[in-house]
Amino acid sequence: MTAASPAGIPQALQAAFEHYQAGRLAEAEALYREVVRLDPAHADAHANLGATLRRRGEPAQAIAACKKALSLNPAHGRACHHIANALLDQGRTAEAVPAYRQAIALEPQAADSYNNLAVALRDLGNIAEATECCRQALRLAPDYADALATFADLLLRGGNVAEAAAAARRAAGIPNRARSNERALGRLLARCGLRDDARMLFEACLDRDPQDREGIRVAMAQLGLAAAPAAASPAFLEAMYERRSRDWDRSAAHLDKYRAPRLVAERFLRLPPAAAKPEILDAGCGTGLLGALVRDAASRLAGIDLSRPMLEQARAKHLYDELFQEDLVAFMSLRTRSYDVVLSAATFIHFGDLRPVHEAAANALRDGGWLIFTVFPLAAGADFSVAAIDGLALSGCFAHSRDYLARVAGASDFELRSMENVIHEYVDGRPVDGLVVALQRKASP
Repeated sequence: MTAASPAGIPQALQAAFEHYQAGRLAEAEALYREVVRLDPAHADAHANLGATLRRRGEPAQAIAACKKALSLNPAHGRACHHIANALLDQGRTAEAVPAYRQAIALEPQAADSYNNLAVALRDLGNIAEATECCRQALRLAPDYADALATFADLLLRGGNVAEAAAAARRAAGIPNRARSNERALGRLLARCGLRDDARMLFEACLDRDPQDREGIRVAMAQLGLAAAPAAASPAFLEAMYERRSRDWDRSAAHLDKYRAPRLVAERFLRLPPAAAKPEILDAGCGTGLLGALVRDAASRLAGIDLSRPMLEQARAKHLYDELFQEDLVAFMSLRTRSYDVVLSAATFIHFGDLRPVHEAAANALRDGGWLIFTVFPLAAGADFSVAAIDGLALSGCFAHSRDYLARVAGASDFELRSMENVIHEYVDGRPVDGLVVALQRKASP
């Protein structure tokens, strides 16, 4: 952006707000930072910077910016609201509740603070108070779609399906509602038994956004409203990992909660010893969690990922000789016989049909090269289906049958060397089953 002057602060704030509303968060952040540089005592700019940072996946920085706003203006209700939102994003729900209560004390007409307090209380199991907070949000703003959706969810949890369905349908029918989470609203409609309404909402989403940045096709398959797609939408994966990128390593609790990188590295390190260190491709490298575990064993380590923010973090760790932001299948299809090993932790889970990615990996590997990856197991039935639970690495994911994995390996010039049952990660303390698969490329004829 062009540097503003103190006289241009109102225009800069208006432009920043327009960027924020349109989802152009990097531009909004830059403008808000310029305003607080020019006027460090501008409480609104600090609070709005906090709101922007929170949406960019930086809750800790968001809280710091909003606390600065409160130090300048202790009665800044919006700053309290944004702090509570950031705490909720971090899973610090019990801490978010008093922050929302403070926001409401400062801004008693803030329907969104009542609604978000209801969400926090619901997640803590306080359904009665959550319901009353939601009713208050709707008294203040009867056409507040998010509060109607929260109310419908609370009613549904209480067994009041008819009233929940009415509230969910009303939320979906509000023409000027925020459309930032249509997937959740569609799932709510389906939970209320309104499957046709859910289908119509999802189809309207896809008409507006053919690139499917919300992962609507996967959601429809998960609800039985459509067949499973061949893979999760690249636009959805980019958007999801951009939101998660800056907090990914922390939220993964490094490798304790999210075990996929360690599992792949351990299987790789058990390979038969080679004459020389291998050239390795980390396929779907993310922030470099797997790369850090295999760097010393590689003569050359390359990483590829779709997400630019994730790659920026990987680059800052100085682990990789090369990093690429490209489509994984297209990239490997053009790197004929370039690597000895392709490793992939929790990336193939985003593909339903594994044939294209296996064929591309076979092309990228030299004879006798290894492909090691994680997937989620499908007990029986179809070759693959959309994974049924949400978690750290489970958004937009698929599960695969063991028979299918063996067949695809054989059809793609691989020999199946092992398929091990593992705990892939933990979600709310519960283990999620996974598979670590090791394939070896057959020799060329």
